[in-house]
Formats: sequence, C-alpha cells, structure tokens
Amino acid sequence: MLGGMAWSSQGQGAGALSTLALTALLLPTSAAAAEPDHLDHLDHLDYQAPKECPAKDELVRAIEARTAPSRAEDMRTFRIVIERAPAGDFVGRLDVLGASGVPRVTRAADCAAVVKTLALFVVIARTPEEPPDMVPPASPSPSPSPVPPGTTPPPSPRALVVATHPPRATSRFRYTAAVRASLSTASSSEVTTGVRVQSELSWRAAGLPVAPLVRLSYGTATFDTAVEPGNASFRFRTGRLEACAAIDLGRHVDLVPCVGGELGDLVANTSNRPIAVRTATRWEAMTAGGGVRWSVLPWLALGADLVAVIPFTRKQFAVVEPVHRVYAAPPAFVEMGALAGVNADF
Repeated sequence: MLGGMAWSSQGQGAGALSTLALTALLLPTSAAAAEPDHLDHLDHLDYQAPKECPAKDELVRAIEARTAPSRAEDMRTFRIVIERAPAGDFVGRLDVLGASGVPRVTRAADCAAVVKTLALFVVIARTPEEPPDMVPPASPSPSPSPVPPGTTPPPSPRALVVATHPPRATSRFRYTAAVRASLSTASSSEVTTGVRVQSELSWRAAGLPVAPLVRLSYGTATFDTAVEPGNASFRFRTGRLEACAAIDLGRHVDLVPCVGGELGDLVANTSNRPIAVRTATRWEAMTAGGGVRWSVLPWLALGADLVAVIPFTRKQFAVVEPVHRVYAAPPAFVEMGALAGVNADF
C-alpha cells in the first residue's frame, strides 16, 4: 500500500508539473494578446495618395512611433489626402472629422517628407491635453549671481530679440534699346512719317521713385508735297539727345518727361520738272515732351510719347520757273510716337 501510495503521489506531481509548464507557455501569448494594439485606434484613418507615395502601413507606423499608449479610443476620423501639384511637388492635407479644427496643409518636393509631416499632425491631434492639476509647478528661478563692481551684467535671454527685415531693394542700371515710329505735323499740308532707333540708360536708386535717364537716338522723317508741275519730297535726318526722368507710377508703368535737342539736315528733292533740284540745309531744333513706358515683361517695354519740336531757324524752300515757295518750316510742330524695346538690368 505504501508503495502504491508513493507511486500515485509521483504521478500527481508529474501532472502538476505538466500543468505549470503549459501555463508558463501560454502566459506570454495571453499577455501579448492582452497588450493594447495601438493600430486599432487608427481604424478611422482615411488615406489617399499617389502610387509613388509611401503606403498606409508606413504612415501608421510613423504615427505609432510617436504616440504614447492612448488612454481612450479616438473615435474621430482622420482623413489624409496627398496630391501632386502642377509645379511637380506634393501637397498633403489633414482633415479631422468630428472636431472643430482648421485643416492642416503641408507641401514638399518629396512625398515621404509630406507623409512624415502629416503623421506628426495626426500625433498632435491625438495627444490628449493634460488637466490643469497635472501641470507640474514651475521650478523657482535661480537667483542671479552677484556681479562684481565695474563689470557689465550679461543681458537677459528674454531681452535678446532677433529682428527680421525684408530684403532691401538695391540700386540698378537699366539699358533700353528701342525702335520708334512717329507721325508729325512738320508739314501743314501733308502727314510726316518717321522712324527712329534709340538707346537709353537710366539709374534707379534703392527706394526712390524717380530715376534719371539719358536718351540718344537717330532717325528720319519724310513727307511729299505737290509742285506745279511735278512734286517735291523732303527728308529730315537728325540725331537727338535728351535728358529725361523716369517716374515710377506703379504696376511697372513709368512717366517719362524729357527735354533735349536735335541736330541734322533737311534734304529737298524735286522731280518731274524741267530742272530737277536736290538741296540740303542744316537743321537744328529744341525738343520737349513726355511719354508713358510700360514694362510688359522684365525684358520687354512698350511706350507712347508726344514731343514738341521747335526749330531754331525757319527753313524755306522755293523753286524757279515759275518762282514760288514750296515749303517753310513752322515755328513749332508736334510729333507723336509709339515704340517697342528690350530692357537689360545690371
């Protein structure tokens, strides 16, 4: 009996040991199953992105890597939409449905960077606020150490303010080469048409609306008049030097008043007459006027102007057989022009 009892006790001990071993094997699995799965809290995550962006699993891992164990399940819906902008970069947007918050938007050239930023936005939105009684009291600030006499105390960190300023405008030169077409009243009976090529150089100081400008041009203007019998043609060939001011009116528009002078010659030709004549005389005049200049593009300028031409001497031309006057320069005439040019800043 004693032997039987001893054998029975050993059997019961072996059974108990087997039960303990099985329990030990099952405990870690039960503990892991009981451990809260943080991904369950992101069931309300709506993620839409192009194919070249990271998958939703990578976004979830990025969120959970920055999130402490949640004290309560977040029932709000987090909607994330990533799109490719026309410029080629990626734009991401986070909307929290069920909360009165402002959508958060981020932009970057790399979609992975956009995903990381949006993950941080989700973490911030899911982080519960601490109640007021949980805020630790502020530690008392250390008393400042005594400053030896004769030395200047260091500035307080709060007194250090970094001031930012917008970029300052810089002075610049501008060169403009242009072609100008004109109509004038040099002849009282006929319309005078002309064309000029001109070069301008201006200098605009930083912050000033007025820029001095120097203009040098050369051009011709012609008109015809009837002579009985035959006809006569006249041609102005002049160089013009002008001092101007470019006044900034805003929206890339300048008002350009000018004053100057021109020097050249006036050539007359007669044809279909018994005696053909060609004669030239010196031409000198003063000019004054103004115009409007519009920089359509940084390198392209269009403009229109009105110039008064005042000759220093009134030239006269006459023919013989019979003798009569063909042309006499007026005391002043008006010239209207339109131009197109190219700009270069340096």
